[in-house]
Amino acid sequence: MRIAEVDAYILAQPEPKRSTLGTMRDMMHAIVPGTVEIIGHGVPYFTIRGKKYGGIAACKKHMLYFTQSNAVIHQCTDELQGYTHGNASVQFPIDVPLERTVLERLVTLRIREIG
Repeated sequence: MRIAEVDAYILAQPEPKRSTLGTMRDMMHAIVPGTVEIIGHGVPYFTIRGKKYGGIAACKKHMLYFTQSNAVIHQCTDELQGYTHGNASVQFPIDVPLERTVLERLVTLRIREIG
């Protein structure tokens, strides 16, 4: 379910951030049918069965994807080569969304983790 607050967050961003966020949002919904959006800490998060499985944010010089889990990051070190990543987050360029295969892996592991 898409919500107006996420629309507003995305629309408030300048290009190319707006397009990148829109693409990430669309991929999240395609990967996990039944995704419900929320705003938390001022940024969009995606939930399934009431549990957060990912989030996106626009920063000054990069974008962030939040995995909600350090364990997921540690399980994806091969897939995340070339990306800067830390505790439960992955940085990616403002004009290029995360690769879909990488996003699918992160999301799949997180959903498996939350049951």
